[in-house]
Amino acid sequence: MITTVSNGRSSANISDTIGMFIQALPVVSHFTDDTIIDIMSKMQRQLLDTLSHDKYPFIRLSERHNFKLNMMLIYQGEVIESLPEFNDVPTESLELHLTTTKMPLCISITPLEDKYIIFFEYDSHLYSEADIYNLGITFQSFINSLVSASDQQKILDVPIISKKETNELIALGKGKELTYDRSETFIDLFKKQVLLYPTKTAVVDQWGKISYSKLDQMSDRLSSILIENGIEVDQFVSLMLPRCKEFLISILAVFKAGGAYVPLDSDYPTDRLQYMLNDSQSKVLITTRSLFTEKQKNGNFAVENIIFVDEIDLTQYADPINRSKADNLAYMIYTSGSTGKPKGVMIEHKSLRSFVGWFACCIELQSNDRCAQHSSFSFDASMDDLMTPLSVGAEIYILPSDLRHDMEGMYQYFNQHQITGISVSTQLGMEMLNQYNDFPIRFIVVGGEKLQPTKPSSVKIINTYGPTEFTVSATSHIIDPKREYQNIPIGRPVPNSISVIVDKKGNLLPKGMAGELCLIGRQMSRGYWQRPELTKEKFAPCPFIDEEKMYRTGDLARWNEKGELEYLGRIDNQVKLRGFRIEMGEIESIIMNYNGIQSAVVEIKEIGEVQHLCAYYTASQIIQEEILRQYLSISLTDYMIPTVFMQLDALPLNPSGKINRKELPVPEIKRNMEYETPTNKIEMDICTIFADILKLDKVGINENFFELGGTSITAIKVIIQISNLDYKINYGDLFKLKTPKELASFISPSIGISDREMPDQTFDFSNYDYTGIQEMLAKNNYSDLWNHFNLHSHGKVLLTGATGYLGIHLLHYLLINDHNEICCLVRPKSKLNSENRLKTLMAYYFSDWEKDFDTRVKIIEGDITDHNITEKLIEEHIDTVFNCAAIVKHYVAEGSMEKVNIDGVSNLISLCEAKEAMLIHISTYSVGGTIEKSKSSIFSEQDFYIGQTTDNEYVKTKFIAERIILQHVADKKLKAKIMRVGNLMGRESDGEFQINFNSNAFVNSLKSYKILNAFPLDHMTSSVELSPIDKVAEAIALLAKTPQNMTVFHPYNNYMVNMAVIMNAFNEYGYKIDIVSNDDFSSRVKSMRNDPEKSIFLQGLIHAGRLDDNLLIVEPENNYTTQILYRLGFYWNPPHKDYMNKVIEMLDRLAFFDEYNFTKNIEESNLFYI
Repeated sequence: MITTVSNGRSSANISDTIGMFIQALPVVSHFTDDTIIDIMSKMQRQLLDTLSHDKYPFIRLSERHNFKLNMMLIYQGEVIESLPEFNDVPTESLELHLTTTKMPLCISITPLEDKYIIFFEYDSHLYSEADIYNLGITFQSFINSLVSASDQQKILDVPIISKKETNELIALGKGKELTYDRSETFIDLFKKQVLLYPTKTAVVDQWGKISYSKLDQMSDRLSSILIENGIEVDQFVSLMLPRCKEFLISILAVFKAGGAYVPLDSDYPTDRLQYMLNDSQSKVLITTRSLFTEKQKNGNFAVENIIFVDEIDLTQYADPINRSKADNLAYMIYTSGSTGKPKGVMIEHKSLRSFVGWFACCIELQSNDRCAQHSSFSFDASMDDLMTPLSVGAEIYILPSDLRHDMEGMYQYFNQHQITGISVSTQLGMEMLNQYNDFPIRFIVVGGEKLQPTKPSSVKIINTYGPTEFTVSATSHIIDPKREYQNIPIGRPVPNSISVIVDKKGNLLPKGMAGELCLIGRQMSRGYWQRPELTKEKFAPCPFIDEEKMYRTGDLARWNEKGELEYLGRIDNQVKLRGFRIEMGEIESIIMNYNGIQSAVVEIKEIGEVQHLCAYYTASQIIQEEILRQYLSISLTDYMIPTVFMQLDALPLNPSGKINRKELPVPEIKRNMEYETPTNKIEMDICTIFADILKLDKVGINENFFELGGTSITAIKVIIQISNLDYKINYGDLFKLKTPKELASFISPSIGISDREMPDQTFDFSNYDYTGIQEMLAKNNYSDLWNHFNLHSHGKVLLTGATGYLGIHLLHYLLINDHNEICCLVRPKSKLNSENRLKTLMAYYFSDWEKDFDTRVKIIEGDITDHNITEKLIEEHIDTVFNCAAIVKHYVAEGSMEKVNIDGVSNLISLCEAKEAMLIHISTYSVGGTIEKSKSSIFSEQDFYIGQTTDNEYVKTKFIAERIILQHVADKKLKAKIMRVGNLMGRESDGEFQINFNSNAFVNSLKSYKILNAFPLDHMTSSVELSPIDKVAEAIALLAKTPQNMTVFHPYNNYMVNMAVIMNAFNEYGYKIDIVSNDDFSSRVKSMRNDPEKSIFLQGLIHAGRLDDNLLIVEPENNYTTQILYRLGFYWNPPHKDYMNKVIEMLDRLAFFDEYNFTKNIEESNLFYI
């Protein structure tokens, strides 16, 4: 929260009074890609508007909205123009010095002649002196850039650092200069060691060892064979070999022939290996006969030329050769791609040479060292222990495959072979160091993941960071055992490279500020193989160093006070679960801070086709799950707390040593109910269906479907499967009854298994005295619409439910067609605060909303369920309350609907009575419910209780809410109007539909017809009501101005449309829907019901409630409302074919009609089935 201050003397009564009247004022700033002049104008208007409300105490604002002041910006200019005199005695000013801070950060700006002094006062517990110094320098630089820029320049293009700082940041990001012959390749380095140590062991594997001279000679022999096979400069040779010394022989042979190698991990699926072979256009595959034969068993594994290295006599002499050049390709490694296909990263010899040179110096590698090679050959981390040792005459020990996953075995191997160093993944390295007190090596290099503190050790730990695109490692940091780390840095840039931190636009960011890490230097790869667009995007021209490119890593980092880089996570490391965006790294970090936990990973796993946030961790002790959950709840919001926790002995690792998320076990939901076996066939059937849908071994008759992980989406599948057994049940029954036992008791009378009575699930509204309401509604019939038909202004409006489909269109209408202030009561959601949430939705739906929004719309964080809402809004003047807030799901968790739809309305009634405000309540004509056939089934504006019943929870809550409102009106305690709306459809202007279109019952039925490709002929003349949302919002706003004793309205389209018009619109749009007989239609429905993959698409046709043969659905009537709207100059338009085309096109653009499994990712949608 940023604030400023006013002198508090806006009132003439105190303008000359001695005293302290300063008021804190909130500053609202949202920096978009606007020009400087636009941003300044917006800020000026906002501040002037805020100043006009400076009497309101900031402390009360803070308490009501539960926020704390973080920063204050104060301009101290012309506070006192001249010092006053008292009784002709001059006064003097004294500066007060405080010993404590008033807030975390305060910035004061004071003019001094032709300059300004900027004074920073800060809380040293939160900020360091270096932090504030960097902030001050940045602030100064930004102001200097701002005043020298054109006022038409985009604000985001204004640099926040000076040219001097730019040079300083580039210097900070420069690694050491390491000089060497830049024409050298790795082969040149290797040849030097062959001359120095010809008989010394070079490589050891589980089958034997070879010397430097033998390695050189054998690679010459294989190189000559490659040349005979046509290998030329920059051509690819794929290597698919076991973990053996022949792999190194092959690498050297490819280098010497002038080619570039592509490592293939034989553990990969055959399809992936074939893709890499085909994509790389490899001229030759080097492998073994047995490995190739094994791969052939899994499919046609084809390649143009194959060299079986185990069938060649590599001891035969061949002339020495070296066709490698610094600018030639050395290797290409495939990394995962966003398209689902791996992408090849091309590394040149000059980049490999640069890496090997500095890495050997970093780990102080000598010829007497023995390096264990652990990493998979298919990952660039293998270069640490494959290439570097051979550049200094050291020995390489290739660990056998089975040993790589055996911690104790590796420990014994290191002791036996006197291994001095190894490079492993961060996760494995931490486990090694924490497992053993006397780990028998001199150094360990880790990388690939964030390093956490480990047990004290004599081993030298080097933490490295680097993407494949920058040749293995871009930064390194040697762990200081005496230093206490809060965030272990990834270190300094490697020699001959530059690391920089930039913003989204590629502008340099000051020291200490987080941004994207970009890399510059010799180790940069050539780019992505045959991916020019991606190469251009990721390897961009550097905007601050001429003729240089920089690789954009996508990683978030910053410079710390020591000039080291700290890794903060992936910029895009977010997932979406049930509509919430979740940062996995944030949750993992907090879990790892829990006492005893050593490592942790959070992953989304699907359990019973429901996505759950699952936490996996290793620990030095047994962790109590509930205590850990409580610990997380202190720092994390509910949706970020994992639903499932699993303590493992070790986290699974992939061949590169990183956590293998795919191998994390699928956890089980814990069961709170003891298993009880079914007692009859119906219970058995339902238990089996529950278990099948939720992917459980078995389900007992008393287990709650939703507690087992069921959702509104999986409930659809349950209902379909139960219905396929010819049991009569509807969607809402599952939400009411929940367990197999209760459902079976409900079903059994209909099939004659038991004499037990079927429980009555209908809501009976008869037990109430409606006399007062009926008398009041009888007068809701304004016969004279010309005399005494006085309209009133809305005045200052409070709008609830502004983020809903109707609410946001009502807000837009009031904003465009009215001039009064509008307060919007908005709940924050996920990391989106209330203001950003509302503005985001306004920008989605409209293009003409911004002009007066900031000056007329006031966003108040909260919702109608707050019982203290009257007190919360006590300072607000409110004339009219539009209540568009409601839970419109027809089946939800028990009690939640009443809380909003009934209790929330009661809260608003109390508010309106206290404010003497008019309540405009949005309801539905569905409150007419169902009625006996012998009674009248017409429901007009003069009707309320006509003997109806309902089995629908949503309709029940809306009826009770209306009853409470109408009773208060009848008792003359409340001014209110009720707007019973109908089928809300896409805008008349352009067909724009609601974001959560899956919640609309009617369009869901259209999707079912479209996928069935059929519609019954008998229903073609059926009429439906379609009310465009923009017209409904306009009608409500106009009706709200009518005389006070006009109480109930039905603002829905008075023109009905036949289904024939809609089906014709579908056919003309290009979606062919056959008009068929009832028998044909039923046959198609039955066929789809029996198809597990397609039955889900029948959701739009599932009945929402069982309708007794003696009942009728009450039909609404709106002649009275329509006549009043005519009087107000408002006319509904018939929903012709053109309008339907707009709606169909809009839904089609949103892929609504696509035949995909929509049960994924929409489990929180508000579904209603007709």
